[in-house]
Amino acid sequence: MTDEREPPSGTEHTIAAPVTNPASAATVAAPSARAATQETLADNTLVPSSDVARRAAGTSPSSKPGSKSDSQARSVGQEMQAATIQRFGTVHRDRFELLDELARGGLGRVFRARDPRTNRIVAIKEVLRPTPDIIARFAREALVTANLQHPAIVPVYEVGRWESGEPFYAMKLVQGRTLDALIDESSTLDARMTLVPHLIVVADALAYAHSEHVIHRDLKPANILVGAYGETVVIDWGLAKNLVTGEELDSLPHASTIPPDNEGETMIGAVLGTPAYMPPEQAIGEKVDEHADVYAIGAILYHVLAGVRPYRQARTMEELLHRVATEAPQPVRELAPDAPPELIAIVEKAMARRPEDRYATAEGLAHDLRAFQAGKLVAAHRYTTRQLIRRWIAKHRGMVLTAVVALGVLITIAAIGVWRIAKERDVAQAEREEARAQRAEAQTQRTLAEERFATSLEELARQSLVSKSPDKALPLLVGALNARDGKTTPTFDVLADVARSTYGGLVGFAPPHTASTSAAGLASGRNWVISSSIGEGIARAWDLTTNREMWRVPGVELLAVSPDGTAVFGSAPTGELKVLDAITGKLLHSWKATEATPERTHVLAWTPDGSRFAAAAKTGAVFLGDPTSSTLRTLDPHTGVVWTAAFSPDSKLLATAGADGVTMIRDAATGATLAQLGDGPSEIASLAWVDAGRLVTGDGKGIVRLWSIGERRVVRRYKQPADVYGVLVGGDVPQRWVAAYGHGEVATVWDVETGAVRATLGGHTFGSDVGATAAGLLVTTDETGNTFVWDPLTGERVQTLPNEGTVFGIETAGDRIVVFGGRRIRVWQLARDRVLRAVPGHTARIRDLAWSADGGMLFTASSDGTARGLDLTTGATTVLGTSVFSEPPISDLNT
Repeated sequence: MTDEREPPSGTEHTIAAPVTNPASAATVAAPSARAATQETLADNTLVPSSDVARRAAGTSPSSKPGSKSDSQARSVGQEMQAATIQRFGTVHRDRFELLDELARGGLGRVFRARDPRTNRIVAIKEVLRPTPDIIARFAREALVTANLQHPAIVPVYEVGRWESGEPFYAMKLVQGRTLDALIDESSTLDARMTLVPHLIVVADALAYAHSEHVIHRDLKPANILVGAYGETVVIDWGLAKNLVTGEELDSLPHASTIPPDNEGETMIGAVLGTPAYMPPEQAIGEKVDEHADVYAIGAILYHVLAGVRPYRQARTMEELLHRVATEAPQPVRELAPDAPPELIAIVEKAMARRPEDRYATAEGLAHDLRAFQAGKLVAAHRYTTRQLIRRWIAKHRGMVLTAVVALGVLITIAAIGVWRIAKERDVAQAEREEARAQRAEAQTQRTLAEERFATSLEELARQSLVSKSPDKALPLLVGALNARDGKTTPTFDVLADVARSTYGGLVGFAPPHTASTSAAGLASGRNWVISSSIGEGIARAWDLTTNREMWRVPGVELLAVSPDGTAVFGSAPTGELKVLDAITGKLLHSWKATEATPERTHVLAWTPDGSRFAAAAKTGAVFLGDPTSSTLRTLDPHTGVVWTAAFSPDSKLLATAGADGVTMIRDAATGATLAQLGDGPSEIASLAWVDAGRLVTGDGKGIVRLWSIGERRVVRRYKQPADVYGVLVGGDVPQRWVAAYGHGEVATVWDVETGAVRATLGGHTFGSDVGATAAGLLVTTDETGNTFVWDPLTGERVQTLPNEGTVFGIETAGDRIVVFGGRRIRVWQLARDRVLRAVPGHTARIRDLAWSADGGMLFTASSDGTARGLDLTTGATTVLGTSVFSEPPISDLNT
């Protein structure tokens, strides 16, 4: 068990903005309203935040902050050229008091901290996986942000490196939300229009940066923070470029796919930025200038008006980049026909395909936005004569009102005259009757349209059930029920019962921790789930039957429940190790941190018989203990981070592996090192035992190796298309299998003995993050929170569990699995008898169905012109009759 879901393998991910829940306010780093934020340094002298970066470089601050005439001052471009980690001075850990973790992403994390010298609360951002490329981007972001002095750019108080070498920087802390979260929760155009003033501030901030010859290159709603008091802040300057020197971030590897409903993550490689918001010239890797940021602001305004990002129809990174490079997005006037035409014109000008057709600067874009807010003429919009007249009328409202009243009097007099001479009452009555008839016909057509709509929703729900996604069918069926004003059909009743059955295996759930859940397991003989949280630093036991907490123990941020469910092995933030009674929560043994474990242990493991446990620290240290003894052995260490540890099925051997590429085999009783297995320098992300004499390992280059412990050699290699995050072993002889999951949409299952591919498990978004085995089934998750249940021997997806957000881990106990992450903890019982069965037959949608009196036959009528009978015992299908009329096949309709 580990609190890291993946080892550093060179894959780049966007660091999560410091907002823990998009649906509610969170603490984020943002600028203050003051033009020049000040920080107290060691010599008690107040200096501007721009000099914080100069202090890190060892240079003297200028006499006038921001003065370009001072020969001592450094320009933003110079800071970008010199933005390296070597400029960061060493800072003691006690320089700031870390209070709690606010957010965490693939690359870094943000803490709320207190500056003891000023008693000021700040935000500390530090690198989570300090690779050279990530550190270079981090240094650029810190120093560029520190030297851009604007109210809408977060002020940086201090940059440096901890004594252990990791870089960090301190910045202003404020309550706020990301712009993409505000867009998502604004369901109407009127609600989203209130966000337009924030874009004026963004345009002003970028105009200032452009005046310093710096462009952002990664503007998107997720990089714009809106404070609780209306502040607007532009963050994440890690991809900034100096237009004078050409200094920019070196290329890094990039991801290959994007989720269909996500605005996309930052892509770093030959193309830098977030594709959905980048201009065509940036998408094809050409040099960019200020016009790229202008385009990005226009794309964000597009998102605000339409409620969806540009190019929302793209499903892969390649398709998105191709569309950005070759075609314009769907016009915003089609997605938001009620949007103000002036704002639509601003979007079209800012997102022009050719850079020269856009605003020359962000200042021009800001000017048009202000003109719209003030009700003035917008330069980008071409007004018709009618529109100009209406605006003139609005400006001279008093005079026009007087004229209208006078005209109204004349019209009233004329109407009275017309009424007196009207002689065609019968004609008027006939017209009224005709209008009533037309309204009746319109109502009939509306009823038919609602029925067709409800039928279409039922068909989409049926297809979701056939594709093993019953949780997606429920909202479709609710829509069909609403369209029919609460009336149901036999088809609806059957589909609804099947869709509800997806929750049949749900044993129960425990409420979430106040921070993300780091580990979970089940207690022995009780319907209890035991879990821990790094953010809270507590372990607790929750009764799923009575829905109440049974015990709570502080000082535990990661745990592993023993195989028999009677004991809990946990680690504390201080490095202390503990063994608790799983039923009472009572402390049985504890071991204080040593010099070998200055950081917390992050890998915990039990022997299958529960007689021993092991722990590993990020320093490479490995420990072996006995839950009945107070002795803790320190074993031979690794030279790098330990990512994985596991005991053999007979509990006699312990295997550990990690960043040094070595798998160490140890005697589980004495801790003595028996063998060191190596096959190249690649980091080993995961390992699993096949039997007492063999194990498999998976590395960051997609290689899965089958090792013979006795022979000390690789018996067989299996190749996964991308980085391996984890390996699993299951099945009985002779159908033993090994599975690998990781980066990419496909997980692979091989035959252990022959190496033949048994199945490829596709459909994962971005990658398969977590895996587990239970009840002879294989469970995987992807980065969007989808949880799939597979038959590993056939590759069939037999079930899809409801999506409740990103999954951090899965623990198993018999036929039960514990799924945990950022939300509530769920316990499921897996069984093959809950698998849905699709019966082929009709080629078009089913219009009606009925059961036989004894329930043994199901009769269906379809728009393909046939009626069929299905024997539920034998599965045999009989055609009962045909008709001349038939709809096109469903496959044709889908294309």
